[in-house]
Amino acid sequence: MTDRTTLTPGRLYAQMSVEFQESRARSCIGCIMPMVCVKESEGAGPNWGLEAPLRRCTECAAIAARIFERYSALYDVRDPTHSAAGCTSP
Repeated sequence: MTDRTTLTPGRLYAQMSVEFQESRARSCIGCIMPMVCVKESEGAGPNWGLEAPLRRCTECAAIAARIFERYSALYDVRDPTHSAAGCTSP
């Protein structure tokens, strides 16, 4: 069992999205934070990942990966209607 705080996927996404928007390159207006999705926990790892990004610019992908790394150590998600299909990790 981990000591991660549990959030809904929507609340977790909202927090990560704000940080992503503040961190991304100002010239990159098309990239958004990939959506949070529930997945089966792998050992001590998080029980969530990120969907594949809609656009893939190298700088924004690296920013999203850093945000994921930090938040995945802090949070798990709880969503009783989840589906693990399509969920990846950066």
